[in-house]
Amino acid sequence: MQHQKDPTDATSHRRRMNMVPVLATLLLALAILTHSSLSLPQHGDERMYVWKGGYYGSRLARLDFSPGGEEPYLDPGWDPFSFWAVEQPLGSHLVYAATMGITGTSPPEDPFCWGEALFQGDNTAIPPDTLVATRFVAVLCASLGLALISWRFGWVGVAASALFLTIPHVRSDLGRAWAEGPLLLGLGIGAATYGTFWFPFAAGATAALKLTGLALWPVAFFRHPIGRSNLSHIASVGVAWLAWSIASPLSWTLGGPPHLIVLVSHRIQTYMTQSTLNEGWLGEQLAQERVFGLYLPTRYLWPLELGVLLLLCHLAARWIAARKARLP
Repeated sequence: MQHQKDPTDATSHRRRMNMVPVLATLLLALAILTHSSLSLPQHGDERMYVWKGGYYGSRLARLDFSPGGEEPYLDPGWDPFSFWAVEQPLGSHLVYAATMGITGTSPPEDPFCWGEALFQGDNTAIPPDTLVATRFVAVLCASLGLALISWRFGWVGVAASALFLTIPHVRSDLGRAWAEGPLLLGLGIGAATYGTFWFPFAAGATAALKLTGLALWPVAFFRHPIGRSNLSHIASVGVAWLAWSIASPLSWTLGGPPHLIVLVSHRIQTYMTQSTLNEGWLGEQLAQERVFGLYLPTRYLWPLELGVLLLLCHLAARWIAARKARLP
């Protein structure tokens, strides 16, 4: 008597096999990035991220929405036009705020400032236990992001991730407590939700982690219309914008979505300054990271490098499959 194969067993087997690339990528990324992060010196931008996360995270925990103090750099409050409100979205900072809240660690005493020597000393350093905790969370976010990409693309994702992690600057950029690790997690969630109703929400939340996530919004517009009306594509971007606003508490005092326009405008102006400033110590530091006159630090490059590697590995997999198909 023949026994018919239970279809539920086949489904369970496929699910288990699909998890193998995910776990392989997660463990590989955790091992490589954790080892790298332990040896990296503190970066000024890291100090800014951790201090800002501690400042606003503490205020949110106390439901303190009172105005700031007399010194806007040290106590900006919820002013939507203060430096801290417009220099970056708040999403990644809140990841580190939650980390410090859970681990009981503290942010730096004072915020770091690239243009002011008074705010570049030991008073702006991230405490050692806080540095370990926040960097581990950055590494965990990046590793989960790569694992989600492998969940979407299978072994192609594993191969691309492995090649990606061999790039020296990638290991240092993803091993620090700033926006890169959370951004990669957002991109991974975007890859996992692509083709579903949830992609516009993921696109909005990713842009709340770093403005680079705005690159997902055209994909939401063209590939994920919400509804069947003539405005369905616009509705998709509207959902992404609403998700961004919910994940950006600093935008609430300006009514939510309009604050994104303020951030983008400020970012454009800042980038022009970073690409042209030559005077003083700060100008010298910026000049070291310019390419053909444009400010281009390595952490601006890794999303493009990851995308190129995914494309190359996909093409290689198709070529191998075609070769196998032609064999007798």
